[in-house]
Amino acid sequence: MFEYTFATGVFADIERQVVTALPSKSFTMHNAATHVIFTFEEELTGAEYTTLSGVVDAYDYNAGLLAMAKSVKNKLIDNRTDVLIARGFAFDDEHFSLSVPAQVKWLGLFTFRSTLAYPYPVTKLDDGTYFVADVDAMGIFAGTGVITLDIHITSGRDLKSSVNDCTTVDAVNAIEDNRV
Repeated sequence: MFEYTFATGVFADIERQVVTALPSKSFTMHNAATHVIFTFEEELTGAEYTTLSGVVDAYDYNAGLLAMAKSVKNKLIDNRTDVLIARGFAFDDEHFSLSVPAQVKWLGLFTFRSTLAYPYPVTKLDDGTYFVADVDAMGIFAGTGVITLDIHITSGRDLKSSVNDCTTVDAVNAIEDNRV
């Protein structure tokens, strides 16, 4: 094993750059705040070491920091979107699921609402039963679910787009996900 240490801070995204620059070399990377260590199975040739040094020297720490900040913020937005979807949607003072199986069911009920016998039973989020009164109510019920889901997904996508447009870590950190 051959170790090559560079006195610079980096982020994990440099690993991809090294793989691209030295595709035939197997290595591990240990990253500390003040230095990075690459461990290769075989000693690098002079040209390979020059390539590795070039990748490390060209590494833009601030761009790596910004990429990491964006990734973390986008994951937090995705998590918040998942929480909002897990809460379901409200209809007639009752709560209903927005899980993927429920989404399929609500779309099916909407599509075939004119063929159903009413009042039609649907399962509430608390596993109780709610009876949809008629075809018009079924259209409103299913539409409410689809619209609620779309609001959560669209608002998350819009927030993530704002994050991805940021050019500084401070701008990323200033974006708040205040969806309730």
